[in-house]
Order: sequence, then C-alpha cells, then structure tokens
Amino acid sequence: METSDLADRMIPPADRTLSAVIDSISPISEAMGFRILQVKWAGGRAKTLQITAENELGSMSIDECAELSRALSAVLDVEDPISSPYILEVTSPGIDRPLLSIKDFQAHLAQRAKIKLREPLEGRKSIRGTISSVSDRSVCLSGFDGSRDSQIEVPITLMSEAKLLISDDLINESLKKGKQRKRRNLASQAEN
Repeated sequence: METSDLADRMIPPADRTLSAVIDSISPISEAMGFRILQVKWAGGRAKTLQITAENELGSMSIDECAELSRALSAVLDVEDPISSPYILEVTSPGIDRPLLSIKDFQAHLAQRAKIKLREPLEGRKSIRGTISSVSDRSVCLSGFDGSRDSQIEVPITLMSEAKLLISDDLINESLKKGKQRKRRNLASQAEN
C-alpha cells in the first residue's frame, strides 16, 4: 500500500472527526495490506461510520471486511476519535466504487460516472457522463446531457462526491476479476 494514497485524495472528508479517524486507522489498514478509500457517516437514526476499503487487487471479500473491521474497531476504541456512540461498518468498494483521486478517475477512463457538486455547474448539482479526460484540475465528462457530442469540464474543487455508474462493462470486469481471484486461491490451496 502506498502511504501517499490518502494524500492523493481530491475529495476531502466531510469533517474533522472523519479526518481524525483516517489518521487513526491508516497505519493498521496499510500494515494489513488494505487501502482505505472512503470514510463517511451513513445511516439514519443510528450513526454509522462507514469505511470503504480494498485489498491490493482492488476488491474486498466478506472475510477481509470482517478481519479489517475487528482490527479497526480495536484501534478506534483505544484512540477514541469519535465522542458519540456509532456503529462501525467496513465495506468493499463494490462495482460502483467511489472515485476519490485523480488516479481513480484515470484508472476508469471511458467508464460512466456520477459526480455530485458542492455548488451548481451550468445549473446542475449532479452530473452523469463518460470520463473522457482527466487533468490535475478537472475531469471532463462526455455525453452528460444524453448527446454523445456534449462535454463538460468539472473542476475538482467543485466535487463533493463521485462514483462509477453500474454498466455491463463494469459487471463483466468484476466477474473477470472474481474468476482470477478464485483461480489464484485454488492454486494457492493446491501448493499448501
């Protein structure tokens, strides 16, 4: 895991408490071989601290989520960056994974994405389109208004949230990665 991954974040956590949580959990998650993708508050009545993570292969099994949850729970109990009661939830990024850095957008060029904005851009607070280019300052989406020729440049400073949109290509890519993991696991078991 690269320690610069969190520094490469372009969409910052929503508050100081979440920043403190990231600082607390990053060393243990990296030591275990996991990359923290997102830390946010979720849920309704019960305050839920949702931590999205991935392994070196870009995925996360249920067993890995449970393993990381136990380790992070212990760290958060000791460091105690959250003053009120909460429920800890560790999740995989899923097919419609969050896009949190320039690297994430670059890795998913030509994929469809949804970007939520802090303030309107061309009258919109949310934009969907195909990631056509990425720079240090913005992401260009094509087909954002249903027309293949349309393009909009979204400044990174306006983004509050971004994620991939589920498509047949993403589903097929996910299935392919799942088969590769299964083959590696079977090969590893055969060696032991």
